[in-house]
Amino acid sequence: MSRKIIYSQMVSLDGFIEGINGELDWSIPSDELFRFINKQEENIDTHLYGRKMYENMSIWPSKGQSPNASQEEKDWAKHWMNVKKYVISSKLKQEDLKWNTELLNGDMVSSVLQLKGTTGRDVSLGGAS
Repeated sequence: MSRKIIYSQMVSLDGFIEGINGELDWSIPSDELFRFINKQEENIDTHLYGRKMYENMSIWPSKGQSPNASQEEKDWAKHWMNVKKYVISSKLKQEDLKWNTELLNGDMVSSVLQLKGTTGRDVSLGGAS
């Protein structure tokens, strides 16, 4: 059986993903929502991002270590650090990537289909573009 690729993105009721200046601070999840997200992630072992989404998510290594982080944020950060991540980008280089992340470039359709055909849990696809 093939892995599912599941699109997951926080979006406002009127369809916005980011603020006028690209900020994402409006969408900071509550602990309740984080518990829901963490539960959903039990079926995910791979994240697929574009460059901007990867750069936005790169706060988690330090945010998860913050003394002000909730237990839900710490749980999410630990999961995020451990899952395999792939970034689709023509601007980034492999050496720019950290935290169990590989670069995908070239024929994206073939790359994503190959990823989908590998053994594992489902893949989360995030980002606006």
